[in-house]
Amino acid sequence: MSTSACSLFDEPNDYVDRLMGDGNDGPDLTTGWRSFQIDLGTIQPGSHKLILGGYNNRKTQANEWTEILLDNIVLSLSNPQ
Repeated sequence: MSTSACSLFDEPNDYVDRLMGDGNDGPDLTTGWRSFQIDLGTIQPGSHKLILGGYNNRKTQANEWTEILLDNIVLSLSNPQ
C-alpha cells in the first residue's frame, strides 16, 4: 500500500498480510478477510493517489493464481479545511 509520495509501511514488513507457497498440489491458501486502518498523517494540499494491491513474485504451475479482494474501503478526512 502506498500513496503517490511513499510507501505506508516500513521495510521489511510492507504488507497487511502475507502467504507463502506450500509446494505444488497443496490446498488453496487464504488469509481470510483482514481489517486494516492507518493514519496517513498530514498530507499537503494537491492531487494524491492511494494505491492498494497485491504482489505475486512467482508461479511454478500454469494453474496457479493470485486473487486480491478489497471491500468496504473508506477514506475519511478529519479536520477538513
